[in-house]
Amino acid sequence: MAKLEGVGGNHWSGREALQAQVNISTSLSVKEAFRPCSRAANVSETVIGAASTSAADAGAGSQQASNRRWQWAAALLPVAAGSVVVAQQRQADLPPIVLSTGPPYASEWVQQLADEHDVKEVLTAESMQHHHPVLKPDHMFSALLRHEVVKDLVCFYSEERRKFYYVIQLGSDVCGYPRIVHGGLTSAIVDEAFGFLMYALRHHKQLPFWAPAFTKHLEVDFKAKIQAGKLLVCETEVEQIDGRKLWMTATVRDSPGPHGKVYATARALFVVPRPTRLIQDATKYVMHMMFPDHVSIE
Repeated sequence: MAKLEGVGGNHWSGREALQAQVNISTSLSVKEAFRPCSRAANVSETVIGAASTSAADAGAGSQQASNRRWQWAAALLPVAAGSVVVAQQRQADLPPIVLSTGPPYASEWVQQLADEHDVKEVLTAESMQHHHPVLKPDHMFSALLRHEVVKDLVCFYSEERRKFYYVIQLGSDVCGYPRIVHGGLTSAIVDEAFGFLMYALRHHKQLPFWAPAFTKHLEVDFKAKIQAGKLLVCETEVEQIDGRKLWMTATVRDSPGPHGKVYATARALFVVPRPTRLIQDATKYVMHMMFPDHVSIE
């Protein structure tokens, strides 16, 4: 199967992936936090400086001074966590980057999908690997692309239909049984497509919540074996939205629409954590970045 080539168009680039509005328990408003780009760096330097000084005083036997500094660090952690999110939000809000030369695509059905009037290209393999403001090098599918386990991918979104198309070109090293794609990889593709649908919905303000949602439940029914090297599309759409809960369905085919061969169907529930949990997780993340050997993000 030919590799996808010439992907191009307008990119969503993950700017919606951090549309988090963090309520920081200080006089700092979100509007003010967005204005000074250096605020996150200043807060981080303050916390790191306090931690470093604390270590020096501890070596000198000053337990009382150490306790006072850790109290300051604890007080600053919510601000630091909020500032990290705000700084990433500023980066995610940069204009889309046009990364490629544009159509035509090597696959006829991919080109037909791209030509539909309400469908826009929102993500490519190149943007995931090199220029994405949110996805980091440890992102699973970015790594699979780097090692050519996945040969190529391109994603499209229909705002009108609230439907996401995750087109992926598999490589050869993806098997459980010889020449047959591992079912765990199929499940990962489905979960990834669900996540991008959720972010697309948030970007287009089609969800009643602003915070990111996470996979709570995922079920996959395998309908047919997938041969290694296959070009696939995972079509995902909304089933139901109920408060903090988002139900979605997916179908994995060899081409979009009812005439494509069905390899798997899936259903997922994504749930938004409560605000207090979001703040706790952000604080853990900041502490882990500062003290990776001593603080876990779990």
